[in-house]
Amino acid sequence: MALNQENLRTISTGFKALFGKTFNETARLAEKIATVVPSNNLQETYPWLGEIPRMTEWVGDRTVKELKDYKYTLANKKFEATVGVPTEYIEYDNAGIFAPAIKQMAQEAKQYPDELLSDLVTNGGTNLCYDGKAFFAEDHTVGSDTYANIADLTLTPGNLLATEAFMRSIKTDSGGYMKVMPNMLMVGPGQLGNAINCIDLADDGKNPTYKRYSYIINPALEGKKWTLLDTSKAICPFILQLAKDGVFAEDSGEKFMKGRVLYGAESFMNAGYSLWQLAFFSEGGV
Repeated sequence: MALNQENLRTISTGFKALFGKTFNETARLAEKIATVVPSNNLQETYPWLGEIPRMTEWVGDRTVKELKDYKYTLANKKFEATVGVPTEYIEYDNAGIFAPAIKQMAQEAKQYPDELLSDLVTNGGTNLCYDGKAFFAEDHTVGSDTYANIADLTLTPGNLLATEAFMRSIKTDSGGYMKVMPNMLMVGPGQLGNAINCIDLADDGKNPTYKRYSYIINPALEGKKWTLLDTSKAICPFILQLAKDGVFAEDSGEKFMKGRVLYGAESFMNAGYSLWQLAFFSEGGV
């Protein structure tokens, strides 16, 4: 096969179609726990973080809730994955042997936000959220109340229910309840057995958390750590900000000097924290 633009375009079209099909068919865990926000800028600011106005009876003039502008800003970052196909594979019609690499690259591009979200969870005890405190902290202040969404509890049905009760008790600045409804348990591989015991085993009707929550595995959660989340609302505990999401790219400019054609994926995105009220982190106890 001649190394001309027409043939290179044909190969690129095939790889692009394979990449797109694989990308679309690959599941993304991050979308289960994050609010996906399209982005058209280098960065986005989220002035609505804090308290969302609640519905009240309309008597006289509207009651206008002035949102506190916490100026929580996420700057998009560039990410890439690239594979080089030697030109001899193209010349001798063997470029198809790289199809698995293209498919793997598509899967990596689709699932990379999962790694971003995983880092947010594991570093939530130090990374700051909109109120200037660590996302998982012992001193979040709302009005005159102080809340701790981090503790050192073992993973048991009783502790899950106690955590849920706490999360449901969190109030807003105006004194109403946040209406938190925890529905998602996140555990690491070391807690998979306990998660199954807490959620999948009925124990003859004696298990109060049987099928009460869904659960997901975060490989980065070490030891006995676990997190309870509310992902039931329009606003989730985390933000996944997407400006460019797994775009396929090709560059044949190196075929003369380096004897290869480059194929890759590129993204322009970031992830950050939303409402700390929707997440609780436990070190796992002794």
